[in-house]
Amino acid sequence: MRRLLLLTMEKLQRWKEGRVKARYEYAASLFAEALENFSFAGKCRDFEVRFEMWHTAEKQYAALGYRTVGISDFSDYIRYRTPIALLHMRRMHGERVVLHSRIFQEKHGDLFDMDKLTLKSA
Repeated sequence: MRRLLLLTMEKLQRWKEGRVKARYEYAASLFAEALENFSFAGKCRDFEVRFEMWHTAEKQYAALGYRTVGISDFSDYIRYRTPIALLHMRRMHGERVVLHSRIFQEKHGDLFDMDKLTLKSA
């Protein structure tokens, strides 16, 4: 009985991890798409919402021990279907977490309508 419970717990953990990975890919792709459209159509209505989805998903993904991927890699994937090489790679022991969403916000803070951005500190 205990072994069955452990197997079930392991399956549940793998399922949760798979959901976090899928959410990260989806959220980053949505934000990359918003950036792609920005260049010719202007800022989309839900730009800040897409950013927050990406930021939240990226933090959860990094918490699982995975390396995060820059938004330009997701843009290339959308534009050219270029495979994302570092996706789902675990960080090495002692490797620090890099949140690309935080870096993006610091570099391009002028793109955000701060009244719509609900993050306390990205």
